Amino acid sequence: MNTKNNNPENPHTEPDVSELKKKIAALREHLQGQAKKIAKMYQDKAHLIALIEHAPDIIMRFDKDGRHLFVNRAIEKVVPIAAGDYIGKTHRELGFPEATCSFWEYNLKKIFITGELKEKETPYAGIYGLRIFNWRLIPEYGHSGKVHSILCMARDVTEQRLAEQSYTKLFDTMPYGFALHEMIFDERGKALDYRFLSVNPAFERLTGLKADDILGRRVLEVLPETEKQWIDRYAEVAAGAPPIHFDSFSKALDKHFEVTAYGSGPGQFATLFHDVTERRNTEKEKEKLQSMLAQSDKLNAVGRLAGGVAHDFNNKLSVITGYAEFALDRTPPSHELHADLQEIIKAARSATELTRQLLTFARRERTNPPKIIDVNDIIPSMLNMLGRLLGENIDVNWQPGKNIWALHMDPSQLDQIIINLCVNARDAIGRKNGRITIETRNTSLKYPSETAESDIFPGDYVSISIADNGCGMDRETMAQIFEPFFTTKKEGEGTGLGLATVYGIVRQNKGIIRVYSEQDMGTAFTVFLPRYTSQQAEAETTPSMEKEKRGKETLLLVEDDPGLLALNQAMLERLGYQVLPAALPEEALNIADSFKEDIALLLTDVVMPGMSGPALSKILTERFPDLKSLFMSGYSQNMLREQGFATENVDHFIQKPFSFKELSLKVRQILDMEGSAQDG
Repeated sequence: MNTKNNNPENPHTEPDVSELKKKIAALREHLQGQAKKIAKMYQDKAHLIALIEHAPDIIMRFDKDGRHLFVNRAIEKVVPIAAGDYIGKTHRELGFPEATCSFWEYNLKKIFITGELKEKETPYAGIYGLRIFNWRLIPEYGHSGKVHSILCMARDVTEQRLAEQSYTKLFDTMPYGFALHEMIFDERGKALDYRFLSVNPAFERLTGLKADDILGRRVLEVLPETEKQWIDRYAEVAAGAPPIHFDSFSKALDKHFEVTAYGSGPGQFATLFHDVTERRNTEKEKEKLQSMLAQSDKLNAVGRLAGGVAHDFNNKLSVITGYAEFALDRTPPSHELHADLQEIIKAARSATELTRQLLTFARRERTNPPKIIDVNDIIPSMLNMLGRLLGENIDVNWQPGKNIWALHMDPSQLDQIIINLCVNARDAIGRKNGRITIETRNTSLKYPSETAESDIFPGDYVSISIADNGCGMDRETMAQIFEPFFTTKKEGEGTGLGLATVYGIVRQNKGIIRVYSEQDMGTAFTVFLPRYTSQQAEAETTPSMEKEKRGKETLLLVEDDPGLLALNQAMLERLGYQVLPAALPEEALNIADSFKEDIALLLTDVVMPGMSGPALSKILTERFPDLKSLFMSGYSQNMLREQGFATENVDHFIQKPFSFKELSLKVRQILDMEGSAQDG
């Protein structure tokens, strides 16, 4: 029997069972899904609770009365109270210090009223000592829109703050300057300037600029003279280029800096730098001293060469002069050769002066005994002569210093210094109208670097400056001006010995010469001569030039130059002496030992092969105590002393080339002295 009712209008018909089953199945599936969601929700909540419970930060929740609604276990690492004991209690009820209770009561109450988030850092002395916590108090709103609880999270930032303090201390005490900058560009992206954002105390100390005066300002506003190169370099770094390290001189600050610059963000860069001005100046001074010492060494070497040349040249001049004098004595004034012989002697004497210049350059020749002089007395007496020498187109401006100290030197050498420097200045000016200024002053050199030469010491000096407004010199020319035979003049117009002679005179007198020159602006030479302080001048004697004197004694003549040996023998024999000639010291010893009569005087060259003249004299005077000695040399006495030859007594020395009359007087002077000759 079919019981299904197919009439839809009949409400009492039985429902479709299959449809009902479907709905029940769907409902069951829905309930299962919800159950899973609820289970997951509780699972997530458990995970969340576990996460909160074991979080390193302190997490708490408070009600409007300041009672704890929740506290995680992180609190137990700070306060010796179990987390569960906080629930339902205030800080005051838990026995916290008054300062802590007041902090929480005030801030919780304020947040419940204002609804504003609060963040604050406070120290707290907990289980592990004083710690610093960053507190964040976050209001939680209910359905009414009012704050119904406050969530608090606290993080221990002690290590971070200590590190920041250490960094700040390092930043504030570091010897290097630090600055943070922001680049300023134009509309096309071209770097125009940069702005100061932050600086450390070392920056202020190294630059002299105060942070309060420069922060936020542009560098060209603070330092208008800042070079464009600095801005361009920093722009590249700020644009992402690798860090750069360089040395540079800041004209604006007049200092040398060693700088490291690196990018610190878009359009920003930082600089780390230190002042290397003293080091750079020291390096420059060292280079200057090395250059000066090299120049001094070179000039010393050339000086020794000049002395050697002068010695050999003097020997040749002695022969020329001696035989020319012999010939002149035998030639009557009316003879056509008389005038020619006079010219030969005149030229030889002129050549002798040239050798004296070489020896002066070599710093070994002093022509006259030194005297105590006042440069302010000597220079004015030269002005008229200088006016004629320099020409009408040059104005000589004399500027004497006041109370100038005395000098102790050969006055003629001072004349040479003034004349040579003024002539050099005249040549630099040329034919145009010019000015030469001569100025004197007292100067104290206090530091070794001001003297530079190893044998010149700090002290009091009289400075003589001769400045011109001529053509000036470049560095290459200045490096060579004191070298002998160096000249910028045309061939035949100069010997190149003028400034070399000045240098030799100055150094011989233990002085210093300095030169400053700019092309097309002029040159200034400054000579520093040591102040005279002693009350007693050195006594130096020169033999009087009287009529030649004759004798009959026997003389032992030792000379390794054959031409000079023959000439000197002829001279002495013409004076009436008996001469025993020897070309070498060994020969002289043999002659002295074999000669049966007395030998009155040993006339010997100083520098000879095998044995020196002083050494020969010592041997012979030990054998013959009454023997006297006279030393001859083309070198000066000073130069011989430097080479280790003892010729201390000026009365026992004659310098080549010497004339017939000079030889006669010197020989007679030694022979007439009381006692035996002393090895000089």
